[in-house]
Amino acid sequence: MPRSYPVLLFFSLGLMLRCHATSSNFLWINCPHDANYTTNSTFQTNLNLLLASLSSSTAATGYSNDTEGQSSDQVHGLALCRGDVSSSVCQTCLDAAVQDIIQSCPNGMTSTICYDDCLLRYSNQMFFSTVDTSFRYWAWNIQNVSDQQQFETTLGNLMDDLTEKASSSPKLFAAGSAKVTSFDKLYGLVQCSRDLSADDCYRCLRDTVTFIPKCCSWKQGGKVYAQSCYLRFELYPYYNISSVNAPPPP
Repeated sequence: MPRSYPVLLFFSLGLMLRCHATSSNFLWINCPHDANYTTNSTFQTNLNLLLASLSSSTAATGYSNDTEGQSSDQVHGLALCRGDVSSSVCQTCLDAAVQDIIQSCPNGMTSTICYDDCLLRYSNQMFFSTVDTSFRYWAWNIQNVSDQQQFETTLGNLMDDLTEKASSSPKLFAAGSAKVTSFDKLYGLVQCSRDLSADDCYRCLRDTVTFIPKCCSWKQGGKVYAQSCYLRFELYPYYNISSVNAPPPP
């Protein structure tokens, strides 16, 4: 059964993380602790090399993956930045993630840490190109909507549209908006880890969308994360609209 954790479980853990010079908000961390490495071991050396590689190679494109080591000392990892953030924001977020994941998951052979602007993941088990919804994090806006039926219809249509767009885009990312009423506009964003195929991205997002009623019914906003994809919606613009609407480079 997938492990699901609401936002309150992560509040105290977030306070334990060291503060870094980053505008990206810490969201969640997953430290299974089912396998641990020994301090100063070959695995730790490979992990340090991997994290340095991911930190230095991701910001230019917003995504990278890498593998270091051999056999039982091998470690796989990926880094992903939100599709609308700049390379400088991406780099700042990943610099914090590299420090925080080691501090918060000491000696863990499998860990994932996530912020508003980036996600960092590593494991001693190969996980590339595999949909992983075994872990979930969700949070919600405490304000309720006034017209639930109209809001949920608009939200469902927007998520369907963004899921289609993201699964067919090079970044596996999409953001957009839709009118709820003449006064209110709903903003949505979805993204998959770029190691997934288009079909797997679509499947991951569809599965995540079906979780919205379980966490965020009646709410003006919400976010649902799995390790391979995530979504967010709000009644205010929270992503970089100019970046999302910019034409692709020639």
